[in-house]
Amino acid sequence: RTHQAKFSTLKKSYKKEKKVGMKATWSDSDSDSDPEETKETANLCFMAMQESDEVKSKPKEEIELTINEMYDAILELHNDLLDITKRHKELKKKLVILSKENNILKIENEKLMAQNVNLKKESQESSLVDILKKENNDLRRMNCDLHKNFLISLKLVRNHKNSCQAKDVCFIKRT
Repeated sequence: RTHQAKFSTLKKSYKKEKKVGMKATWSDSDSDSDPEETKETANLCFMAMQESDEVKSKPKEEIELTINEMYDAILELHNDLLDITKRHKELKKKLVILSKENNILKIENEKLMAQNVNLKKESQESSLVDILKKENNDLRRMNCDLHKNFLISLKLVRNHKNSCQAKDVCFIKRT
């Protein structure tokens, strides 16, 4: 609520101003008039000018308030000030709390970011371990196959050697 709206309900009175102006004129025929009369005319003109200045300096719109109305308005403004001050203190406390919470969350965020980096490294290492395990298994199979082939070759050589002894001639070609 605005204070202007509150004061608009207060009694206002507008005073109409009347501008007073006097004009002193004399004709050439009055040139032989009394010096005292001339002085009086000059004073009248001066008075008229002073009154017109006073009229101009008064505000066009005046608000008339009783002392009780002014007191009530001041009390209301004071109560509004107290409410605003109370709200300001509450908001300051809330700001401090939120600022502390923000700092805590920033620290927690930094920790989580560091954990994320570590987890990415572990994930990459885990991928490498999986790849190495697969290659190791492949090498074991190949080694097994080579061993089987070697045993088969050895059997063949023995069989061939046994068959050669029976014939007494054996040609073994070494590579």
